[in-house]
Amino acid sequence: MRLHPDPVIDRIFQSIAKDNVSGASVLFKRAFELFPRMAEILSQQEDRELKPFLQDVAKKLVDLQPGMAPFVHLARYIDNFTSGKFDKNVIMNAFRAFPLAADRLIEKQKRAIVKTALNETAGMRRILTHSRSSLVERFLREWLGADRKREVFATESRPVGEGVQLLEALQELPNRKTLLVDDARSLIMPKIDAVVIGADRICEQNLLNKIGTLALALLAREMNKPVFVLADGSKMIPAKLCQHKERFHPPEEIQLKANRFEIMNLYFEEVPNSFFRFITADGVANARDIRAHFRQGRWEMFCFETDPD
Repeated sequence: MRLHPDPVIDRIFQSIAKDNVSGASVLFKRAFELFPRMAEILSQQEDRELKPFLQDVAKKLVDLQPGMAPFVHLARYIDNFTSGKFDKNVIMNAFRAFPLAADRLIEKQKRAIVKTALNETAGMRRILTHSRSSLVERFLREWLGADRKREVFATESRPVGEGVQLLEALQELPNRKTLLVDDARSLIMPKIDAVVIGADRICEQNLLNKIGTLALALLAREMNKPVFVLADGSKMIPAKLCQHKERFHPPEEIQLKANRFEIMNLYFEEVPNSFFRFITADGVANARDIRAHFRQGRWEMFCFETDPD
């Protein structure tokens, strides 16, 4: 048995599905709004409707943005309650508590990540970033704020222009901020101290991030510049749970009239972990550490059940 569509839940899903500008963290937190609403719906339904309802919401979450790991974590948390071990009241209480508890957990991890990143870049003067990550933005705000002589360079990140959005968000800081057209990376790479980026998801062997990340990583390796990836636990999922299949996006976003040729408008690409130094809530990690993280089963973000706090 399936419940009738709920307009509030449908509106949240549609808002996330249509948003190709906001980063994974922003969309992730928007999905938290589902949980109090699910608790309200469950309070009005019979027990026999509980499992199909939860399974339906979990599946829709994964299908929303298949390349974004945070939604897989949310779906697994919901699936946890379909086992029959929990009665409806326990599930409703857990869902009501979830947004605040998850917020606290993520905030704790992000504070630790930013602190480590600041330590790793303490002696640096110039940083290059690609696309827009809310966690990288938070780090840059503190890093730039500590010394007005520090500089940040951001790629334009076509086609959506997330690099422009990032620098606009940092505009109140007095530091020098420079926007690069994407192919100007090679000109600035010799002058910077490090590259700092986010990720949409991290698996055992590779990460998924904005198109252009591979070219940036290859260039940084050639010029012996470190590339730091800032990522909280919501970005970690095993490859077997990844459903992402990159597709072409609307050619109109490129702002060209293409009548006689095709436009390859892609958002994401996979890049081997060996290019990066990862900064997680546990500290600095390399590709081998990431593999061990998954092998040891430490990738689950939400292991709490009845008491998320």
